[in-house]
Amino acid sequence: VSCCRPSTHSLKLPGGYRIGDVVFNKIHLVENGGPLAFGDRGTILGVSTVDPDNMMLCKFGLLPAMDIPVDQVERELAGGYSNGDIVISKIDVTASSGFVAIGDRGTVIGPSTISKSKILCKFANVDSVDISPAQVEHELAGGLRIGDVVVSKIALTKSEGTVAIGDQGTVLGPATISRESRILCNFVHYSTLCVPVSAVARQPPAGYRIGDIVVSQADSADSKGSVAIGDRGTVIGVAAARRKDQILCKFVRHASAILRPDQVKPEELPGGYHIGDIVFSKIDSTDTNGTVQIGDRGTVISACRFHGELQILCRFPRHPWMSLLPDQVEREVGARREDTSAQQLGGQATKHGLLEVDLSG
Repeated sequence: VSCCRPSTHSLKLPGGYRIGDVVFNKIHLVENGGPLAFGDRGTILGVSTVDPDNMMLCKFGLLPAMDIPVDQVERELAGGYSNGDIVISKIDVTASSGFVAIGDRGTVIGPSTISKSKILCKFANVDSVDISPAQVEHELAGGLRIGDVVVSKIALTKSEGTVAIGDQGTVLGPATISRESRILCNFVHYSTLCVPVSAVARQPPAGYRIGDIVVSQADSADSKGSVAIGDRGTVIGVAAARRKDQILCKFVRHASAILRPDQVKPEELPGGYHIGDIVFSKIDSTDTNGTVQIGDRGTVISACRFHGELQILCRFPRHPWMSLLPDQVEREVGARREDTSAQQLGGQATKHGLLEVDLSG
């Protein structure tokens, strides 16, 4: 493989390709500008000057234009799919070789044999079926899907935008590079960000958020551990792709319990407050960490102990964690809870999923 400038030698390309065609790379290699991974998406620029009969000039992401053997790439299929992509059926389909049910997981195996607007897929009970891209859903890296709401696990600042830990975003689709491990997401302050799937977590259903403290309302046990009524835990994510109506919680005796939203309830803090509640300060207070004045708007982020007394811990614009008695704040009328998580507290220690900071020292 070598890099060169587009050629005007001829517009006839091997393999029936045309300038502007979108292709996917089929092998991994290291080029002058960096690695080219399997599944990276590129565009054909023109004829190769190295071997015009067997190679084409292509451009992948930020890498320089390069000559690629025609058998090293494959065409983008209908709907933007590529061979090997995982899909979830959105309809019931009866094929000559079997039946596909809604929710069945399959693999794209090539272009349709009957229409350019369809793709050929393989499912557990069907060897091959021609199906429209609109009739399947693309399962992305990490089991995520387009439209899933996610929470950022990293902080990032670039010229294109910023993302903070805990920011909520939406999955846009597969990444154009390293699509087996990356996805494209939209965040409030970063419109299109390509991130490793490990950098985000799927937002749980039913109004719960990652980091929320909950109390179990059901006894539950499996091979991984047990949860009893009254156990306190932390919401750490959403259950597997086919159980997206359930949440994943961490408890003392179970590191990843799968529960329905009605099997837990938000933990009530002193004064009936909950994590994420919006409050206004009723006092002026200053310490080494910052200042809070009457009327300052803040967010309840946890429980805490001050000289042995259980209080609430609040975050204000000029104070990262102020310990207050419930009667020293008032709840904002009609306020919606804000996203909060232990990660946003600058690495404060957690104990059994409850962020309970002792400020008496």
